[in-house]
Amino acid sequence: MKMYDLRRQSGWWYFRFAGGDDFWDTLKDLKCRIPPGERNWNDEEKEWSVKGTDHNEDVLMDIFKNGKSCLTMVKSQLQMF
Repeated sequence: MKMYDLRRQSGWWYFRFAGGDDFWDTLKDLKCRIPPGERNWNDEEKEWSVKGTDHNEDVLMDIFKNGKSCLTMVKSQLQMF
């Protein structure tokens, strides 16, 4: 499973992930490994938000095939501003 539209705002990561054969396993993994107070689903925007802690970033990098490259890319871009 890959994440899409990753962005960081006010200490939170916002992203989407699409359906696929492993969608439900990915969703279950996300909910089991990131506490409810540190993750949210926005039904209007159809996106997840996850508090930007070191632990949660490690989890996102582990869950999503492109997690490490996405987080690294966005973090490097944020340092430019």
